[in-house]
Amino acid sequence: MTGSLFFMHTFFNFNISGFLKDIILPPVCVLCGRLSESPLCDICNSEINFFGSDICSRCGKPFGYGPSENLMDASGFKEKFDKNITSDNICSLCKNEGYNFYMARSFSLYKGKLAELISVYKYKKYYYLKEVLAGFLERAYKFYYGIEKIDHIDTVPDHLMAEMQSTGNAALNHMQQLAQVFAEKIRIPFADNILKIKKTQRQQLLDREQRMMNQAGAFKVKDCLKVVDKNVLVIDDVFTTGSTLNQISSTLKNAGAQRIYLLTLARGA
Repeated sequence: MTGSLFFMHTFFNFNISGFLKDIILPPVCVLCGRLSESPLCDICNSEINFFGSDICSRCGKPFGYGPSENLMDASGFKEKFDKNITSDNICSLCKNEGYNFYMARSFSLYKGKLAELISVYKYKKYYYLKEVLAGFLERAYKFYYGIEKIDHIDTVPDHLMAEMQSTGNAALNHMQQLAQVFAEKIRIPFADNILKIKKTQRQQLLDREQRMMNQAGAFKVKDCLKVVDKNVLVIDDVFTTGSTLNQISSTLKNAGAQRIYLLTLARGA
């Protein structure tokens, strides 16, 4: 077979294969089922709104939204997490809370399409969505942390991950997989340097004080030499009370880290 005939044969077979695949399993949006070249269609994506700058300068809690963000409910009511704004843009909680992190930021609210997207990624293990979610993190990172000096990225591990890794039976959890993709996008290494050494209850079932007690002593650093005098960006899916991320920040600070930055896909109420 000549080179030209071989090329035509390969090209023809490739297109037939793709054509048949799209007929049997057409590409659709994971949330609404509309035909879509991306796992998240443009309509669903348009309902996920980036916070922008109207937030607490410390923890990233949104104060309210300007007209350009269009973050309103169906009745047109503007949501406001905190009406007690100080002159230096600090929310009422941060005025009294002793956080161990330097700054925290989130892409958007934990509601609607973003909440659905996180849920199917995390609980149904639709890990092909990590590219979409990493894109959200990348946008927030460039907006909030683009001028910051960050040495490496880390995230929240699962309990007993160390034992599983030692036996060769470990699979990266949803956040570790997301962290790998995100790290490649922003060209900062993913350290994977945090261990969870204590089994904890699900945070959703606990109040604020119980959440803090639940996470106490739950984490440790694998290699302190990777942390000393470094600025670390810790990512997670949702920031609610911040107890888990604050405990991880404490662990990193005790290991010698300089500044801890937090970045999550969503911010809970």
